[in-house]
Amino acid sequence: MELNYPIDELSYNSDDVASIPIKKELMEKISATEAQNKFGELLDSARREPIEITEKGRGVAVVLAVEEFERLQAVEDELWGLRAKEASNEGYIGIQASEDLLKELLGAES
Repeated sequence: MELNYPIDELSYNSDDVASIPIKKELMEKISATEAQNKFGELLDSARREPIEITEKGRGVAVVLAVEEFERLQAVEDELWGLRAKEASNEGYIGIQASEDLLKELLGAES
C-alpha cells in the first residue's frame, strides 16, 4: 500500500510518534462476551470502523478492517523510512561499519 505523499514533504520527529493522539474515546466498545456472542456483527462493524473489545472494563483488543491494518502498516513503514533517512543525514555509518568499529573498540580494551 502506498501513501499519497512523498517522504520528503513530511515533517517528522521520532519523539512525536508516541504522542500521536488516538481517538480511543470515540471508538465503539463492546465486551468480550458480546463480541463472542455477536461475532458476525462485530466483523461487519469492524469493516466500517475499529471496535475496541473490553474485558472487565479494560480495553484488551481492537478489531479493524484489513484495509485499515494495511494502511497503518504503511504509515509505520514510512516512519521507519524517515528514521533511517534521519539517521543517515546525521552521519549514521551503517551496520557493517558499526560492527567493525565495535570489534575494534572491544579488541582495544582486552
